[in-house]
Formats: sequence, structure tokens, C-alpha cells
Amino acid sequence: MSVKPSPLKPGERVGVIAPAGPVKESELQTGISVLESLGFEVKLSPHLYEEKDYLAGEDAARLCDLHMMFEDEGIRAVLCARGGYGTMRLLDRIDFGLIGANPKIFVGYSDITALLLALYEKTGLVTFHGPVLRDLSKNHPGNVESFLNLVTSGPVKPVDLGGGKVIRPGRGEGILLGGNLSLICHMVGTPFMPSCEGALLFIEEKGEPPYLLDRMITHLKLSGALCRCDDRGAGRLR
Repeated sequence: MSVKPSPLKPGERVGVIAPAGPVKESELQTGISVLESLGFEVKLSPHLYEEKDYLAGEDAARLCDLHMMFEDEGIRAVLCARGGYGTMRLLDRIDFGLIGANPKIFVGYSDITALLLALYEKTGLVTFHGPVLRDLSKNHPGNVESFLNLVTSGPVKPVDLGGGKVIRPGRGEGILLGGNLSLICHMVGTPFMPSCEGALLFIEEKGEPPYLLDRMITHLKLSGALCRCDDRGAGRLR
């Protein structure tokens, strides 16, 4: 059963963690200022600016920050500083009981996809595929407006797909699952990947050549995780 976190209200506290790649303090200042200008209090995790090679500090430190944010009753939403790589390294050590007992808004994309899917699979918590703090001010005010609408129960705007190409027309409905294509591929076959049966799958990817996209989508198809279409064109997942 899905668990929806409480909407974020002005004046409430937003926590920031770096569960994946390292981030510099200067990269987050604009995003922090945006949140504060919107009336939110920002709490930075203790190990936010640590760095170990391509990771934002030791696995234990990043895991500690994740647990701390969910344990802190004053934190109403958790934003990730950036993507990169590293969240999959945490999955088998997460205290999902702690998170399930303290449901709250959790937002990110790219490598954070592993956490978004795992939290939903293990606790039923509805997570949000949305901007990381480093990118919050990009495409301003579009990113900020979309973020606020998602986490404050504001009006949901339709997604404009006018620039896309319809491969097979049809209609469908279901739970929306997905995220970064590379991470979805690596999650398939693990106990942290939700079942896609009856769901609508969305994917995001950037900077990959067509042959790599082809390979990843083919992998999803062969694994049984990709959408098929019936004779009427209505999407379904097996």
C-alpha cells in the first residue's frame, strides 16, 4: 500500500543530504537561498561536504545522514544535493523500518533513482522524481514552481509532450514508476526494484549515445520489465 507523506508548508524545515557524488559548498548556495526565500528553514546534514574519491564521503557517513534526516521529527522534506554515483551502495544497509515509521517527502533524480525506487518498494513511501538542490535554480522559475506544486499539494500542471514523438497511440493508467534509465537497469533483479506490473514506466537519461540507450532498453525488454502494448495500443507492463 502506498504511503503519501504530508505536504510541505511554509516555515517548515527541509533537510539536505549528499547520498551520491561529492558537492562543493559554493554549488549549493543559490539553491539554499531559493528555499529560504520561499520561507523554508534549511538544515544541512553533518557530512554534506565530505569527499572520498567519487563519493560524498564514506558509505557509513552518507547512510548516517539519510537515517538522521528521517529520524528528525522537525524535518518535513529531504532534498538531495546532487546525483552522480553512490546510492546503490547504501541500499542493503538502510533501516527501512525507521523510514517507514517516519514518512516524509524525499526528492531527487539521476543516481537518486535507486533510493526513490528502494524506499517505495520497501516502505510504500511515495517519493518524488524532482530537482536536486544543485539544480533547483536552473530553469528558474520553472523548476521551483514545479517543485512547490509537487510537495505542497499545489495545482498539478499537465506535462507538455508536444516536442515528443508518438510511437503507438493509446491510453493507459497506473502507478507511475521510473527514473534514470541506467539506474533502473541496474536495479532490475535486486530486491529493491518495485514490480512494474500494472504501472506506467517513465525514463530519463542524458548524454548517452543512441546505441547505449538501445542496449539498456533492450535489457529491460529481455528482463521482462519493459512495457508491451496490446493490439489496441494500450500500454501495459508485464
